[in-house]
Amino acid sequence: MSVRPIPAHEIRVRIEKRDLSAAVIVDWDFSDVELCDVHAQRTRFVRCTFRRAVLVNGDFDRTSAPECDFREAVLISASFYEADLRGARFDGANLARSEFLDCDLRGASFANADLRGAMFADCEIEGVSLEGAQRKAFSID
Repeated sequence: MSVRPIPAHEIRVRIEKRDLSAAVIVDWDFSDVELCDVHAQRTRFVRCTFRRAVLVNGDFDRTSAPECDFREAVLISASFYEADLRGARFDGANLARSEFLDCDLRGASFANADLRGAMFADCEIEGVSLEGAQRKAFSID
């Protein structure tokens, strides 16, 4: 009997309904991880990567994640209120129906992201890139 090694891209970690609020998380790689219904209020993410991660229905209010990598992540119906996302990369991410309220998005990139139905209100948006983003029913105030 031979054992076939499982390639890393086929392994999927799922974390559900966890409270990460007020944690400080440094240098973690959440790539390809499913974080569903996770609460991360007032959490500090330092140099973290969320590439291709699934963060559906996440609560990231007052979270700090400057320059974190969310490329190709799925953040459908995620809530960001007063979050510090300066320089974060959301290129190719699915942010459909997500809310960004009173966030600092200066220098963030949403290139080729799916922003259909997403809402941005009272955010700092200087230097934000929306190049190629899908913006049907997208609102920015």
